[in-house]
Amino acid sequence: WIATTLLAIFCLYWENKLYFYLSHFVNGIKSNVPYDPLFYLLPAINFYGLLKIGLPLTFLLVLIGLFRKFYQLPYLLFMAGLWWIARWTFMISIVFAVPPDRPTGLSGFFLADWLNQIIPDKIISYDQTFMFSGHVGLPFFFALFFYSNAYPFFSKKWFRENWLSIIFFSWSIVMAGASVFSRSHYTIDIIVAWFATYGVYRLGKKIIFKWLENLCRKLKSAFDKTADEENK
Repeated sequence: WIATTLLAIFCLYWENKLYFYLSHFVNGIKSNVPYDPLFYLLPAINFYGLLKIGLPLTFLLVLIGLFRKFYQLPYLLFMAGLWWIARWTFMISIVFAVPPDRPTGLSGFFLADWLNQIIPDKIISYDQTFMFSGHVGLPFFFALFFYSNAYPFFSKKWFRENWLSIIFFSWSIVMAGASVFSRSHYTIDIIVAWFATYGVYRLGKKIIFKWLENLCRKLKSAFDKTADEENK
């Protein structure tokens, strides 16, 4: 378990290095602004402050989830790495220009303006790394990861088992709205984030990392036995 976790962290570290290199590469590509019907229907509102706390809050919720499923940490890291590969593969394949009506300056919302002043803009995203939305896709990924269908849908046990997954899914929707209103992402980025994330999750769960899932089940069984012995 320790060796697998360290290997996953090592892979994620260098994958993140590659992502930043590719982000600078994508920023140098000239591109046009695509047509987005929602941009004409919805006003441009500065929600950058909300977006800036989006990913930190997502990772905080992940830590809460790991308290419940700590034995699945290697599986989670490898699945997140697979999602990250899909993210920057889309990023370098489809390049959009920055929306011309992207809000600038203060939003009038205290929390957003405060965060805009203390957190650099580059933390949100690079200029042209839109496809697909990480703010939307990552919470949705964790919603899928922590979801359990062990109990009847909408039953009390189902809610007790899946409350964290519900929070992640709701947060993904909030990030989708904030991204479109603030022109941080195009509508297609939101749609692809949900579909691509689901595809990556199913691919990793059923094909690529099936052996890791089996390892996690064995670890859970071993942890449960240890806990039972300590209780006795």
